[in-house]
Amino acid sequence: VNHLGVCIGCTETAALSTHVGFDAYQLATTQAFPIDPLTCLLTTETFPINGCDFESFLDGLDAFLNEQYWRCPAYDAQDVMDSIFDNNPIEAWITIKDLCTNAWDQVPTSTFEDIDSRFTDDFMEQYIDGDTFLNHETGTFQGTEEGENIANFRSDEAITTVL
Repeated sequence: VNHLGVCIGCTETAALSTHVGFDAYQLATTQAFPIDPLTCLLTTETFPINGCDFESFLDGLDAFLNEQYWRCPAYDAQDVMDSIFDNNPIEAWITIKDLCTNAWDQVPTSTFEDIDSRFTDDFMEQYIDGDTFLNHETGTFQGTEEGENIANFRSDEAITTVL
């Protein structure tokens, strides 16, 4: 019984060789199937970035693509961005800038008074000028009430707010 063989990915130069049951074709040459860089990043995917500017975004996207290297082995973050923004780096930069601006607008804010009720805006201006009890009396803040307040703020609100 003769059966026609099927060769997926073969070129015209594939050579026929007989085989029991089926005609088989030896794969003479291979071809790389192009992957569109647009498919490397789905619109619903997220990835962490360290900072919020264009370079940080590219670094984060590169790390994401490296972690999932099988999805997009031929492209890096710049290739993907070029594809998404039709090779328009200014549009890409503006878009990332706008995304970052919008993201920062969503982050809760805190004030110096959240650290210590005595740290009003006027007080902090005087502190910057070097003329408060913090400048003259506390030294390193170690072992002081103010130091404790700063340490507590650092481990609580400083992580999730913009000061």
